[in-house]
Amino acid sequence: MSYYTEILILAGIRKDKLEEVQSELADPLKYDSDGLSMFLSLVAIAGESSFQFKASEHPFESEYCEDDEDFVGALKAPWSEPEDIAGWLARYADRDSRLHFHSLEADGLDFAYVFDGKGRFRDLELRPVGSWKKIERLNLKKKPKPLRKRSKK
Repeated sequence: MSYYTEILILAGIRKDKLEEVQSELADPLKYDSDGLSMFLSLVAIAGESSFQFKASEHPFESEYCEDDEDFVGALKAPWSEPEDIAGWLARYADRDSRLHFHSLEADGLDFAYVFDGKGRFRDLELRPVGSWKKIERLNLKKKPKPLRKRSKK
């Protein structure tokens, strides 16, 4: 089942895997996983060695501006099987690369994966950290004085 989700890619490609990535992206439909096949058909190599989404070759939207090469870092689409996507990406991603998922449906689920650059990945999640903070006073702008009407003489 697919959920309408935004994926943000913050992933560099390991230099020793660049040729292998190019070969993999040439045949995106060879995997059984629909989510992975869709991901591979939409992702491309940007610059010298980073993963980005193609900006205009699909019906999906992005809040991110296209760069000069027609790439965006995130796409809103009906993504499925995120762990398959992360597993594939783990083989090629640099250390500390990340893949973030934000559900655009009612559940509001946020989660991410981080890669170690050695073919492994692990889960990241948003969670509360630290103590609660209370804002004592907001610095509000002073309202401008209304203009006085001139009296007619």
